[in-house]
Amino acid sequence: MRNKNYVFTIATAFLLTLGACGFSPVYNSNTGVESVTVKQAFSYVDIAPIPNKIGVDLRNELLDMLHVSTGQSVPHFTLVVKTPSEHIKQTGIDRDATTTREQLRLKTSAKLISKDTGRVLFDRDFVSLTNYNILPSEYSTLIAQEDARDRAMRQIADDIKTHLALYFSNNDLAGSQ
Repeated sequence: MRNKNYVFTIATAFLLTLGACGFSPVYNSNTGVESVTVKQAFSYVDIAPIPNKIGVDLRNELLDMLHVSTGQSVPHFTLVVKTPSEHIKQTGIDRDATTTREQLRLKTSAKLISKDTGRVLFDRDFVSLTNYNILPSEYSTLIAQEDARDRAMRQIADDIKTHLALYFSNNDLAGSQ
């Protein structure tokens, strides 16, 4: 019983000091009347078309992640994402020199550009690695490869969303627009 009280006291002290260090959640909506929340800022981002099938899938995933609200807003920023490049590397080699596993590497870069000034606000590279097994059935291997490609694409979309959220939470949107 004494051990539980000790843990409770430490956890309470930690939570009380966390607020004093300036920590605030990225998606905080209680920031004041004049400020724009990160979720609102996502609706100000226009996502430029991305060529290629994986590019279209990436753009659609970003649209689903960023534009969840139904309200329309005038875009103040353009997100330009390069066509993702794909590289497949053999990682699992059997004793008879056949490949049993492959690694798919998806790489792209994204720029956030202010529509008002044309200034590049951030420019970052994004990489995702996924693995899949080479199976005896060619169809199964194709499905496994497509699944790995989709997982890599969703990871890159999530990374882009995270970087946008960090940018919007650390910068004054009124000054960036």
